[in-house]
Amino acid sequence: MAKPSHQKIIDVVTYRGWGGYFFEDIDKIRQSFIPPADRYHTPTGHDRYPFVRTPAPVVGIGLKLDDGSIHWGDAVAVSFGGKSGRAGPGHADSLIAWVQDDFKTWCKGRTISRWIEIEREFLAAFKATPPFVRYAVSQAMVSAAIHTTGETPHHMIATDLGLTPSTKPIPLHGSSGADFGATVDRMLARNLSFLPQGQFENLTDQIGQGGVKLLAWIRDFKQRAARFKYTPTMTLDFHGALDVVFAKDDGKIADFIVAMAKEAFPHALHVESPIVGASLQDHSNRFAAIRAQVKKLSPATKLVADEWANEVSDIESLIKSAAVDGIHIKMPDTGALSECAAAVQACKTAGIFALLGGSCTETDIGARASAHLALATQPDALLVKPGMGFDESFAMLFNEMARASRP
Repeated sequence: MAKPSHQKIIDVVTYRGWGGYFFEDIDKIRQSFIPPADRYHTPTGHDRYPFVRTPAPVVGIGLKLDDGSIHWGDAVAVSFGGKSGRAGPGHADSLIAWVQDDFKTWCKGRTISRWIEIEREFLAAFKATPPFVRYAVSQAMVSAAIHTTGETPHHMIATDLGLTPSTKPIPLHGSSGADFGATVDRMLARNLSFLPQGQFENLTDQIGQGGVKLLAWIRDFKQRAARFKYTPTMTLDFHGALDVVFAKDDGKIADFIVAMAKEAFPHALHVESPIVGASLQDHSNRFAAIRAQVKKLSPATKLVADEWANEVSDIESLIKSAAVDGIHIKMPDTGALSECAAAVQACKTAGIFALLGGSCTETDIGARASAHLALATQPDALLVKPGMGFDESFAMLFNEMARASRP
């Protein structure tokens, strides 16, 4: 039976669920290293979330169409929500109240036909909502639109944005968390293109005085990777840890990045968030200064921004100031799928590395939507998410893209 050309939204419903990981207070973890088992009971001292490691709650937003089908998007903030200009986690009760009042009033009776049309109308009305809420609504709108049109998600997104989709899966980018051992080996066994990202929590043990322990780890990594007979790009995400190790001395930080790049050769090196500025402008200025010094001795090394690279305007500002070689586009911090697509395009236009990413706190719905957006926009890499287990999410994302891009 042929699909109708359009359907109407007759209701908006919600559910309460859980994200793939936890909100974490990385600053408190580093102040005096807190073992993982103690984080669930150690208060944060702020009102964003109660404990240093707190389960990430999800509010599902469902669009009910006149054929009775319900199309979901999941709203959850990133693991370090509320830092570096990011939207905070928010409160589930307040979000549900907004969905059941303002958003439902706006939605009811609206026609679903082309995804981009209703998404643009939504953004015109609700651009001030937190980006992770816009991200969730966009997921639901894509689902409703493909249900109506019968198109595959990545083809519909590409068509609506005037793009040509990829005919093969996008390279995947892993995140090992603080496990730089067994999880990294599992990434290597799967020939992952970009790894391990990581999370630096115990800076004495993981980085060491002047970075000596991390340089030793890099040497060990090279030996481990050689056994798998390929040369992936080494990515290290510091979340500002080098500010702590080198007391915010940008010259010493740049020198250490060059030392890491020399040690990593022949692996290319991507360094994400070596520092975290006090504001977007401060972050941009410091990034630009460090980048200029690194380029003199290690021109192939890429400095990638995550902190303060939130919405599209922030990303465009960092690119314009020549502060970065790449952007980690954290989708719940950037907004709706069309906004995330604009961020990818800004990176591609500037010729810098585009990682279409997000957070371990996300759900399967957001991850699958990101896989189709990746096929449609063709970033350089797609982050493996949700959760921190790696293998399950790797299989889910790779298989989703492989099925969608089959001949």
